[in-house]
Amino acid sequence: MDYAQVLLHAEFEHGKPLGDTAAVVSLPPKVIDDHEIVYRVRRAPDMKRGDLLVIEPRSTAATGELVVATRGKNAYVGHWWAKHGRKELLEHPNKHLTGEFQIIGAVNLIVRLS
Repeated sequence: MDYAQVLLHAEFEHGKPLGDTAAVVSLPPKVIDDHEIVYRVRRAPDMKRGDLLVIEPRSTAATGELVVATRGKNAYVGHWWAKHGRKELLEHPNKHLTGEFQIIGAVNLIVRLS
C-alpha cells in the first residue's frame, strides 16, 4: 500500500497552546483529504499519546461534533454544545468547559498508530 507523507500541523496538548512541529507522518491517502490538517496528541481526554487527529478546518460546528477549539491561547478537544444561547465544550460527560471558544475545526478521524 502506498502512503502519503503528511506534514503535522501542530502538537496537541489539551489545555495548552498548540506546539509547533516540523514532523512528517505517513498515512494511507484515503484517510486524509487535501484541505484537512493533522495534529499529533501529546495529551487529551480519552486519547492516547501519539494519536493523530485529522481535522477539517472550519469555524463552526453542529451540536455533538467532536472539535478542536481554543480559548485564549489554549487548545481543547471535546464535543461542541450550542443550545439555548449557551456554548460549551463537553470534555467528559460530567465536565463542561464554558467561555469564549474559537473553533479551529471538526475532528474527522482519530488515527492510532500503535
